[in-house]
Order: sequence, then C-alpha cells, then structure tokens
Amino acid sequence: MSSIIRRLVKEVNKKEYDSSVEEDIPIEHLELAEIARKRVLIKSTLKSHIIIYLLTNTLLILINLNIFEDPIPIDEIIDFWAAWPILIWGIGLIAHATIIITINITNYDKRVFVITTVMNIAIGGLLVYINYLTNYLIDININWWIYVFTFLGFFIIVHAWLIFRDSDKTKLEKKIRKEFEKLKELEEKKTLEEEKAKKEILESNYSINNKD
Repeated sequence: MSSIIRRLVKEVNKKEYDSSVEEDIPIEHLELAEIARKRVLIKSTLKSHIIIYLLTNTLLILINLNIFEDPIPIDEIIDFWAAWPILIWGIGLIAHATIIITINITNYDKRVFVITTVMNIAIGGLLVYINYLTNYLIDININWWIYVFTFLGFFIIVHAWLIFRDSDKTKLEKKIRKEFEKLKELEEKKTLEEEKAKKEILESNYSINNKD
C-alpha cells in the first residue's frame, strides 16, 4: 500500500511541477520560486491523500455491504465497521488539510489555534458517533457528548482569548506607534516650514539682486 501511495504522490507531483517555469524567472527570484515549488508539492500530497481516502473507504463500504457476494441493504446492517476507518482516518485527513490551508498564516500562535480548534471539533464529531453507537447497542439514552463539547467549547474560548487579546505589551506598542506618528507628522511639518523659509529667503535675495 505504501508503495502505491508513494507512486501516486510522485505522479501528482510530476503534473504539478513544470521545470520550464523556472526558466522564465529572474535569478534574484529563484529562492522564492523554490519556496513556491515546495508549497505546490506539499499541496499536491493533500490531493493524493484525498484520492486515496475516497478510493479506500469506498472499497471498505462495499466490502461492509457485502456487495461482492450477497448484498445487504444498508438499513439491515448491524455492524457498520467501515465507519471507524472513515471517521478516524478522516480526522487525519482534516489535520493534513488544515495544516496546508493555514500555511499562509505567518503568526505561529494563530496558526496553532486554528489547527487545534479544527481538530477539537473533528474529534468531538467522532465522540458524538461513539455516543450514538453506545446508546444504540446498549439501548440507553445518555448524551454525554454534550459535556464533552461544553468542555471543548470552553477550551476553545479560553485559547482564543489568550491568542487574540490585547496584552499589555501590545497596548504599549500601540501607544508608541501612535506617539511616533505624531512626532513624524510634526517633523514633516517642521521640514516643510524650513523649506518654505529657505525658498522665501532665496526669492527675496533674487529680487534684491535684480533691483541692483
């Protein structure tokens, strides 16, 4: 399976990469071109991951439905075991996609917040399914997933507050920036006044010389 995955990734990467593109790029931008190429290749691995996920889990569903021997109606399936690889592998796929989608977020803390929030929601979805399954199998009606999501929601809110709040350092930086803009404006005004004064002196000297 791993050899098949590697081969598929290589094929996708081969289509994504075109060496002729670099020939048209100025030499001073080659470093940026290399970074862009690596990003394209990283994104192509996600495409390969999605294709393999869909193909493999479609096959598992067909096997679970016994489609190749004596097909079982989906409403008569007692043990839908194909749901487990779909959900668990799906969490891995979501993690992979989130890491790549957030690649342009330069702030490390904010990127980590987005990734952890998405992962918490994905894991919460898996726990909802487990709760539903246990209620169905044991014939009870205990929705403990609500407590899990309450805890996760509290964690996400606290994490967001820590990341996006204005710290004392941020407030100080804003005040410094504001004061700097005032000083800059005063300096520019002073420079304009000095230039205006010099111009007036030159004009007055010129007029005196013309009179002489």
